Amino acid sequence: EAAAMVLPPPPPVRSGRALMLDASASEVGAAKADVRLLQRCVRRNAGVYGLALREPKLKKKELQAVVEAAAGGPLRVLDLGGLKRPCAKLVLHSLTVALNSDLSNLQALVLRGLPKYQYAADVLLPVIEALLSNRVLVHLDVSGNDLKEKGLMKMIEVLRRNKTLLSLACDGNAASLPCFQEMRECLNMHNRTLCHVDFPSRDISRMCARDAELAARVQRVWVDICERLAQNHQQEGGSDAYKDLVALTMGRAAAEAARAEEDGSAAAVACGEAFPGMWAPGVHVLTRQSCVAPLVAACVKKGGALSSLSQLERSDGAEVRGSPRGEG
Repeated sequence: EAAAMVLPPPPPVRSGRALMLDASASEVGAAKADVRLLQRCVRRNAGVYGLALREPKLKKKELQAVVEAAAGGPLRVLDLGGLKRPCAKLVLHSLTVALNSDLSNLQALVLRGLPKYQYAADVLLPVIEALLSNRVLVHLDVSGNDLKEKGLMKMIEVLRRNKTLLSLACDGNAASLPCFQEMRECLNMHNRTLCHVDFPSRDISRMCARDAELAARVQRVWVDICERLAQNHQQEGGSDAYKDLVALTMGRAAAEAARAEEDGSAAAVACGEAFPGMWAPGVHVLTRQSCVAPLVAACVKKGGALSSLSQLERSDGAEVRGSPRGEG
Protein backbone atom coordinates (compact mmCIF):
# COMPACT_ATOMS: atom_id res chain seq x y z
CA GLU A 1 0.00 0.00 0.00
CA ALA A 2 2.89 2.39 0.75
CA ALA A 3 4.50 1.71 -2.60
CA ALA A 4 1.89 3.28 -4.85
CA MET A 5 -0.80 5.89 -5.06
CA VAL A 6 -4.27 4.69 -6.00
CA LEU A 7 -6.04 7.02 -8.39
CA PRO A 8 -9.81 7.54 -8.28
CA PRO A 9 -11.55 4.51 -9.78
CA PRO A 10 -12.64 4.80 -13.41
CA PRO A 11 -16.07 3.94 -14.73
CA PRO A 12 -16.86 0.24 -14.21
CA VAL A 13 -14.84 -2.11 -16.40
CA ARG A 14 -16.55 -5.33 -17.35
CA SER A 15 -13.81 -7.44 -15.76
CA GLY A 16 -14.45 -5.79 -12.39
CA ARG A 17 -10.89 -4.56 -11.84
CA ALA A 18 -10.77 -1.33 -9.94
CA LEU A 19 -7.23 -0.20 -9.09
CA MET A 20 -4.79 1.84 -11.13
CA LEU A 21 -1.41 1.93 -9.33
CA ASP A 22 0.74 4.99 -9.99
CA ALA A 23 4.32 4.71 -8.75
CA SER A 24 5.67 7.43 -11.04
CA ALA A 25 8.58 9.62 -9.90
CA SER A 26 8.33 8.14 -6.44
CA GLU A 27 10.78 6.47 -4.07
CA VAL A 28 9.54 3.05 -5.11
CA GLY A 29 12.69 1.04 -5.78
CA ALA A 30 14.72 2.26 -2.83
CA ALA A 31 14.19 -1.11 -1.17
CA LYS A 32 14.41 -4.54 -2.79
CA ALA A 33 11.05 -5.38 -1.26
CA ASP A 34 9.48 -2.75 -3.54
CA VAL A 35 10.34 -4.77 -6.63
CA ARG A 36 8.90 -7.97 -5.20
CA LEU A 37 5.77 -6.09 -4.12
CA LEU A 38 5.20 -4.64 -7.58
CA GLN A 39 5.82 -7.98 -9.26
CA ARG A 40 3.25 -9.69 -7.03
CA CYS A 41 0.73 -6.88 -7.54
CA VAL A 42 0.82 -6.92 -11.33
CA ARG A 43 1.23 -10.67 -11.78
CA ARG A 44 -1.24 -12.09 -9.28
CA ASN A 45 -3.65 -9.40 -8.13
CA ALA A 46 -6.72 -9.46 -10.35
CA GLY A 47 -7.93 -6.26 -8.67
CA VAL A 48 -5.11 -4.22 -10.25
CA TYR A 49 -5.79 -3.40 -13.88
CA GLY A 50 -3.10 -0.76 -14.53
CA LEU A 51 0.39 0.40 -13.54
CA ALA A 52 2.10 3.75 -14.20
CA LEU A 53 5.89 3.97 -13.88
CA ARG A 54 6.92 7.32 -15.36
CA GLU A 55 10.48 8.36 -14.46
CA PRO A 56 10.90 5.38 -12.11
CA LYS A 57 13.68 5.13 -9.54
CA LEU A 58 14.05 1.40 -10.15
CA LYS A 59 17.32 0.10 -11.57
CA LYS A 60 17.06 -1.14 -15.13
CA LYS A 61 17.18 -4.87 -14.26
CA GLU A 62 14.57 -4.35 -11.55
CA LEU A 63 12.35 -2.36 -13.90
CA GLN A 64 12.74 -5.04 -16.54
CA ALA A 65 11.56 -7.66 -14.06
CA VAL A 66 8.49 -5.59 -13.15
CA VAL A 67 7.62 -4.93 -16.80
CA GLU A 68 7.99 -8.60 -17.70
CA ALA A 69 5.65 -9.49 -14.85
CA ALA A 70 3.19 -6.80 -15.94
CA ALA A 71 3.22 -7.63 -19.64
CA GLY A 72 2.83 -11.35 -19.00
CA GLY A 73 0.13 -11.11 -16.34
CA PRO A 74 -3.48 -9.92 -16.13
CA LEU A 75 -2.54 -6.20 -16.30
CA ARG A 76 -4.46 -4.22 -18.92
CA VAL A 77 -2.86 -0.75 -18.76
CA LEU A 78 0.85 0.10 -18.64
CA ASP A 79 2.42 3.58 -18.65
CA LEU A 80 6.21 3.73 -19.11
CA GLY A 81 7.18 7.32 -19.82
CA GLY A 82 10.51 8.99 -19.18
CA LEU A 83 12.99 6.10 -19.28
CA LYS A 84 16.68 6.84 -19.87
CA ARG A 85 18.02 5.34 -23.10
CA PRO A 86 20.03 2.36 -21.69
CA CYS A 87 17.10 1.44 -19.48
CA ALA A 88 14.56 2.08 -22.25
CA LYS A 89 16.34 -0.20 -24.70
CA LEU A 90 16.38 -3.13 -22.27
CA VAL A 91 12.86 -2.66 -20.91
CA LEU A 92 11.16 -2.03 -24.25
CA HIS A 93 12.84 -5.11 -25.70
CA SER A 94 11.21 -7.21 -22.96
CA LEU A 95 7.91 -5.45 -23.64
CA THR A 96 8.21 -6.20 -27.36
CA VAL A 97 8.78 -9.89 -26.67
CA ALA A 98 5.68 -9.98 -24.48
CA LEU A 99 3.52 -8.19 -27.05
CA ASN A 100 4.64 -10.63 -29.72
CA SER A 101 3.62 -13.58 -27.55
CA ASP A 102 0.19 -14.85 -26.59
CA LEU A 103 0.79 -14.05 -22.92
CA SER A 104 0.13 -10.31 -22.89
CA ASN A 105 -3.26 -8.97 -21.83
CA LEU A 106 -2.28 -5.30 -22.24
CA GLN A 107 -5.01 -3.29 -23.91
CA ALA A 108 -3.58 0.21 -23.39
CA LEU A 109 0.11 1.11 -23.62
CA VAL A 110 1.52 4.58 -22.92
CA LEU A 111 5.08 5.30 -24.03
CA ARG A 112 4.82 9.07 -24.01
CA GLY A 113 8.02 11.07 -24.19
CA LEU A 114 8.68 13.52 -21.38
CA PRO A 115 10.59 16.83 -21.64
CA LYS A 116 13.69 15.28 -20.12
CA TYR A 117 13.64 11.90 -21.87
CA GLN A 118 12.17 10.80 -25.19
CA TYR A 119 12.25 7.43 -26.89
CA ALA A 120 14.41 7.25 -30.02
CA ALA A 121 12.97 5.64 -33.14
CA ASP A 122 15.26 2.58 -32.98
CA VAL A 123 14.02 1.85 -29.44
CA LEU A 124 10.34 2.55 -30.04
CA LEU A 125 9.74 1.05 -33.49
CA PRO A 126 10.12 -2.61 -32.43
CA VAL A 127 7.25 -2.08 -29.96
CA ILE A 128 5.12 -0.53 -32.71
CA GLU A 129 5.98 -3.36 -35.11
CA ALA A 130 4.71 -5.84 -32.51
CA LEU A 131 1.22 -4.66 -33.50
CA LEU A 132 1.63 -6.76 -36.64
CA SER A 133 1.10 -9.87 -34.50
CA ASN A 134 -0.56 -8.51 -31.35
CA ARG A 135 -4.36 -8.79 -31.33
CA VAL A 136 -5.10 -7.39 -27.86
CA LEU A 137 -3.82 -3.80 -27.72
CA VAL A 138 -6.50 -1.20 -28.52
CA HIS A 139 -4.82 2.05 -27.37
CA LEU A 140 -1.24 3.22 -28.04
CA ASP A 141 0.30 6.54 -26.98
CA VAL A 142 3.75 7.34 -28.42
CA SER A 143 3.36 11.12 -28.38
CA GLY A 144 6.22 13.49 -27.60
CA ASN A 145 9.01 11.21 -28.80
CA ASP A 146 11.62 11.30 -31.56
CA LEU A 147 10.12 9.19 -34.35
CA LYS A 148 10.36 11.91 -36.99
CA GLU A 149 9.12 11.37 -40.54
CA LYS A 150 10.93 8.07 -41.18
CA GLY A 151 9.68 6.48 -37.96
CA LEU A 152 6.12 7.76 -38.44
CA MET A 153 6.04 6.34 -41.97
CA LYS A 154 7.00 2.93 -40.59
CA MET A 155 4.27 3.25 -37.95
CA ILE A 156 1.69 4.03 -40.64
CA GLU A 157 2.87 0.98 -42.58
CA VAL A 158 2.10 -1.12 -39.50
CA LEU A 159 -1.36 0.48 -39.27
CA ARG A 160 -2.10 -0.68 -42.80
CA ARG A 161 -1.99 -4.28 -41.55
CA ASN A 162 -3.18 -3.95 -37.95
CA LYS A 163 -6.88 -4.70 -37.44
CA THR A 164 -7.30 -4.21 -33.69
CA LEU A 165 -5.90 -0.81 -32.64
CA LEU A 166 -8.75 1.65 -31.99
CA SER A 167 -6.97 4.71 -30.55
CA LEU A 168 -3.61 6.33 -31.32
CA ALA A 169 -1.74 9.32 -29.88
CA CYS A 170 1.39 10.33 -31.79
CA ASP A 171 1.60 14.15 -31.64
CA GLY A 172 4.98 15.74 -30.99
CA ASN A 173 7.04 13.42 -33.22
CA ALA A 174 8.05 16.02 -35.82
CA ALA A 175 5.43 14.89 -38.32
CA SER A 176 5.41 16.40 -41.79
CA LEU A 177 2.68 16.91 -44.38
CA PRO A 178 3.64 13.66 -46.17
CA CYS A 179 3.05 11.82 -42.87
CA PHE A 180 -0.48 13.18 -42.69
CA GLN A 181 -1.05 12.34 -46.34
CA GLU A 182 0.11 8.75 -45.76
CA MET A 183 -2.20 8.48 -42.76
CA ARG A 184 -5.09 9.62 -44.93
CA GLU A 185 -4.23 7.05 -47.59
CA CYS A 186 -3.89 4.34 -44.95
CA LEU A 187 -7.35 5.07 -43.56
CA ASN A 188 -8.95 5.41 -46.99
CA MET A 189 -7.54 2.20 -48.43
CA HIS A 190 -6.53 -0.17 -45.64
CA ASN A 191 -7.43 0.51 -42.01
CA ARG A 192 -11.10 0.15 -41.06
CA THR A 193 -10.73 -0.09 -37.27
CA LEU A 194 -8.81 2.98 -36.03
CA CYS A 195 -11.41 5.34 -34.54
CA HIS A 196 -9.42 8.03 -32.67
CA VAL A 197 -6.22 9.91 -33.47
CA ASP A 198 -5.20 12.80 -31.22
CA PHE A 199 -5.22 16.10 -33.09
CA PRO A 200 -1.50 16.90 -33.71
CA SER A 201 -1.46 20.45 -32.39
CA ARG A 202 2.27 20.50 -31.62
CA ASP A 203 3.32 19.17 -35.00
CA ILE A 204 0.99 21.49 -36.90
CA SER A 205 2.16 24.48 -34.85
CA ARG A 206 5.78 23.62 -35.59
CA MET A 207 5.51 23.14 -39.34
CA CYS A 208 2.79 25.64 -40.24
CA ALA A 209 3.92 28.71 -38.28
CA ARG A 210 3.71 31.73 -40.56
CA ASP A 211 2.88 29.53 -43.56
CA ALA A 212 -0.77 29.99 -44.49
CA GLU A 213 -0.52 27.92 -47.67
CA LEU A 214 0.87 24.89 -45.84
CA ALA A 215 -1.74 25.32 -43.10
CA ALA A 216 -4.50 25.20 -45.71
CA ARG A 217 -3.09 21.97 -47.16
CA VAL A 218 -2.84 20.40 -43.70
CA GLN A 219 -6.41 21.44 -43.01
CA ARG A 220 -7.68 19.70 -46.14
CA VAL A 221 -5.82 16.50 -45.27
CA TRP A 222 -7.16 16.47 -41.72
CA VAL A 223 -10.72 16.98 -42.91
CA ASP A 224 -10.33 13.76 -44.90
CA ILE A 225 -8.72 11.95 -41.95
CA CYS A 226 -11.54 13.01 -39.62
CA GLU A 227 -14.16 11.81 -42.08
CA ARG A 228 -12.56 8.39 -42.31
CA LEU A 229 -12.13 8.12 -38.53
CA ALA A 230 -15.81 8.96 -38.09
CA GLN A 231 -16.75 6.19 -40.52
CA ASN A 232 -14.57 3.71 -38.65
CA HIS A 233 -16.15 4.83 -35.39
CA GLN A 234 -19.62 4.11 -36.73
CA GLN A 235 -18.53 0.55 -37.51
CA GLU A 236 -16.54 -0.16 -34.34
CA GLY A 237 -18.35 1.94 -31.74
CA GLY A 238 -20.58 -0.91 -30.57
CA SER A 239 -17.88 -3.58 -30.28
CA ASP A 240 -16.74 -5.06 -26.96
CA ALA A 241 -13.20 -3.88 -27.65
CA TYR A 242 -14.41 -0.31 -28.08
CA LYS A 243 -16.41 -0.47 -24.84
CA ASP A 244 -13.25 -1.60 -23.06
CA LEU A 245 -11.33 1.28 -24.65
CA VAL A 246 -13.90 3.75 -23.36
CA ALA A 247 -13.77 2.32 -19.87
CA LEU A 248 -9.98 2.21 -19.77
CA THR A 249 -8.97 5.52 -21.33
CA MET A 250 -11.78 7.98 -21.79
CA GLY A 251 -14.20 7.89 -18.89
CA ARG A 252 -16.89 10.52 -18.69
CA ALA A 253 -15.50 12.53 -21.59
CA ALA A 254 -16.08 9.63 -23.98
CA ALA A 255 -19.60 9.12 -22.71
CA GLU A 256 -20.16 12.81 -23.33
CA ALA A 257 -18.74 12.40 -26.82
CA ALA A 258 -21.13 9.56 -27.57
CA ARG A 259 -24.09 11.66 -26.45
CA ALA A 260 -22.85 14.60 -28.50
CA GLU A 261 -22.60 12.42 -31.60
CA GLU A 262 -26.19 11.35 -31.19
CA ASP A 263 -27.52 14.90 -31.14
CA GLY A 264 -24.87 16.27 -33.55
CA SER A 265 -23.80 19.05 -31.21
CA ALA A 266 -20.07 18.38 -30.81
CA ALA A 267 -17.18 18.94 -33.16
CA ALA A 268 -14.30 17.78 -30.99
CA VAL A 269 -14.05 16.27 -27.56
CA ALA A 270 -11.06 16.20 -25.24
CA CYS A 271 -10.73 12.76 -23.69
CA GLY A 272 -8.69 11.46 -20.81
CA GLU A 273 -10.10 12.96 -17.63
CA ALA A 274 -10.66 9.53 -16.10
CA PHE A 275 -7.01 9.25 -15.07
CA PRO A 276 -5.61 12.67 -14.12
CA GLY A 277 -1.88 12.78 -14.72
CA MET A 278 -1.87 9.62 -16.83
CA TRP A 279 -3.93 10.22 -19.91
CA ALA A 280 -3.15 13.71 -21.17
CA PRO A 281 -6.28 15.13 -22.77
CA GLY A 282 -6.20 14.76 -26.53
CA VAL A 283 -8.67 16.05 -29.06
CA HIS A 284 -10.57 13.33 -30.86
CA VAL A 285 -12.50 14.72 -33.82
CA LEU A 286 -15.54 12.54 -34.21
CA THR A 287 -18.20 13.95 -36.48
CA ARG A 288 -17.83 17.53 -37.68
CA GLN A 289 -15.02 18.15 -40.16
CA SER A 290 -15.77 21.89 -39.99
CA CYS A 291 -14.01 22.05 -36.63
CA VAL A 292 -10.62 21.29 -38.22
CA ALA A 293 -10.24 24.80 -39.62
CA PRO A 294 -10.32 26.67 -36.28
CA LEU A 295 -8.10 24.03 -34.67
CA VAL A 296 -5.46 24.41 -37.38
CA ALA A 297 -5.80 28.18 -37.29
CA ALA A 298 -5.34 28.21 -33.51
CA CYS A 299 -2.20 26.09 -33.80
CA VAL A 300 -0.69 28.38 -36.41
CA LYS A 301 -1.65 31.56 -34.58
CA LYS A 302 -0.40 30.37 -31.22
CA GLY A 303 2.83 28.97 -32.61
CA GLY A 304 2.86 26.16 -30.03
CA ALA A 305 0.76 23.36 -28.62
CA LEU A 306 -2.77 24.36 -27.78
CA SER A 307 -3.25 25.20 -24.12
CA SER A 308 -7.02 25.52 -24.26
CA LEU A 309 -9.79 24.68 -26.67
CA SER A 310 -12.64 26.08 -24.67
CA GLN A 311 -12.55 29.50 -26.38
CA LEU A 312 -12.53 28.24 -29.96
CA GLU A 313 -15.63 28.75 -32.07
CA ARG A 314 -16.64 27.42 -35.43
CA SER A 315 -17.89 29.68 -38.17
CA ASP A 316 -21.49 28.70 -37.39
CA GLY A 317 -21.07 29.93 -33.82
CA ALA A 318 -21.22 26.55 -32.09
CA GLU A 319 -18.62 26.06 -29.41
CA VAL A 320 -15.85 23.56 -29.96
CA ARG A 321 -15.77 21.48 -26.82
CA GLY A 322 -12.56 21.34 -24.83
CA SER A 323 -11.26 19.55 -21.80
CA PRO A 324 -13.26 20.05 -18.60
CA ARG A 325 -9.94 20.98 -16.99
CA GLY A 326 -9.15 23.59 -19.63
CA GLU A 327 -6.32 21.57 -21.13
CA GLY A 328 -5.82 20.17 -24.58
